[in-house]
Amino acid sequence: MRFYSGNIVLKRWRMEWVHLKSDLLAATGLTNELAHVYLAVAIQLFIAWSTRLSVASAKPLAVVLALELVNEWFDVRHVGGFDAMQGHHWEGAIWDVVHTMAIPVLLFVLSRWAPDLLVREKAQLPGENAQESGDEPPD
Repeated sequence: MRFYSGNIVLKRWRMEWVHLKSDLLAATGLTNELAHVYLAVAIQLFIAWSTRLSVASAKPLAVVLALELVNEWFDVRHVGGFDAMQGHHWEGAIWDVVHTMAIPVLLFVLSRWAPDLLVREKAQLPGENAQESGDEPPD
């Protein structure tokens, strides 16, 4: 029985992750930046839903940030580590984080400090009396 060191297993998984991302981008036709945006919002909403937290909670946003940083760490390691990072690699990594976090941060900020922009009170249907709908107490 052969035992692999954690480094070998991690390296193999890292390579498979890079190929998986490439295959997903090719299959969907999405750009890297757009895939980051879509996945970040989907992850934020899924975490909020599955934990029964609001998007106004920092926890779903923190999960998105943590996963994005892990993804960028894999990208850095794929390039050859921090020592091999050129200027354009750093620029790409920074833009990936900015693109990934932009809409989740916007959703977090709006839902926390301006929730009326996202959800208004229940609209009244034409011809519906507020007293009949039970929205307002009778005088």
